[in-house]
Amino acid sequence: MIMKNVNYVLGNCKKLSGIKFILFAAVLLSTTLSYSQSYTELFTDAKDDYTRANNWVFSIDDDVSDQDGPGAFSWFANGGRDINDLMMSLSKRNTINDEDYRKTYELKIDGYLTVKNKNSRWADWDNLTMYVDGVASHIKSSGDEDGLFISSNTGNKISLGDGNDEVAINSKKLILDYGGTNDLAQVAINAGNPVNGAALTVGGMTYIGNSKSIESNPGISNDLKEDCSLFVEKQILASDLNIIPKQYWMDSVFESDYKKMDLDTLEGYVKENKHLPGIVSEKEVKEKGYKIHAFNTGLLQNVEELLLHIIDQNKKNEALSKKIEVLTRKIEVLESQSSQHK
Repeated sequence: MIMKNVNYVLGNCKKLSGIKFILFAAVLLSTTLSYSQSYTELFTDAKDDYTRANNWVFSIDDDVSDQDGPGAFSWFANGGRDINDLMMSLSKRNTINDEDYRKTYELKIDGYLTVKNKNSRWADWDNLTMYVDGVASHIKSSGDEDGLFISSNTGNKISLGDGNDEVAINSKKLILDYGGTNDLAQVAINAGNPVNGAALTVGGMTYIGNSKSIESNPGISNDLKEDCSLFVEKQILASDLNIIPKQYWMDSVFESDYKKMDLDTLEGYVKENKHLPGIVSEKEVKEKGYKIHAFNTGLLQNVEELLLHIIDQNKKNEALSKKIEVLTRKIEVLESQSSQHK
């Protein structure tokens, strides 16, 4: 504006003479300078400085009592300065805590913040958009085939959480893949670090299922829940099952000094208890279930003892067979002698 006025003066100075020109220039400069501001004055005059058009307003405001905050730069729509027309504001905010006094800067955007593809600026469908509606805050990736990629170049620096509520992931598929041929993506839940070589490490009870039938089962005591780490509602399908080393097994049955239960005593036990020794009863299975290792140990003990009984019985049978063979020969001799005397 100042340069336009100066050019106007220079263009008309030849038309004015002497005292008329001096008076005209003085009036013009005093009027122009009275409405001009330096850069410092613009930010320290404690009033609004703004540029207005029909559809928008730019405003610089250093009034500390204003709702936009001290030293605020604001951009309004519709040519007004109502809070409902505010599209973006940049302001300085002073915050005080117990340790220091800091100055922070705050950028507010009423609407959508969109970041476009740096390689195709005119592709409106390929962008990242952030906005807030009446339900939630949104970060949405549009157009790109690989979706939204969040990464950090400084180690374990990405955090996602809510200190007051749950974090939900609403997706048909959740894929965790490091991408390398031999590299393993690892997840740790309630554990500081994942176990070496394990894709999933869970530091606590793990429940697989959705009906909560195990949790509501009255036969499962709190002690049993504390002893177990994995609860599965349905069956487990596996090609094989490996048990970690145990200190107790039943090879002692084959030691020379082992005293097995005799068959008469075993018969009496079965008639009275209706199950084998060392094997959980049907009543206990219905009420409390059973442990595989304890069941296998008891079952193995009975099988091995029965095997020993079979071996003993076989020896007795062999001895009887020999006696029968001897007696049979004697009978044949007697019958032969008897027939000769006739």
